Amino acid sequence: MFLKEALCFLAKISGPKPGEKFSYSNIGYRILGLALSKAAKKPFIELIEIRIFEPLNMNSSYFVVP
Repeated sequence: MFLKEALCFLAKISGPKPGEKFSYSNIGYRILGLALSKAAKKPFIELIEIRIFEPLNMNSSYFVVP
């Protein structure tokens, strides 16, 4: 339910039209992580390890989700 509420809230925020301006957003990346995790039915950290760290042999790397 949180994801749906967050998306509804973000839809109400006015700002530049898509493609007009770039703005970094932590909440945007959190929502993306939630969506990826839900679609893959795996924890986000596991997706990072399997899809990024392992193929690149990043054996000493780690990722912390606060």
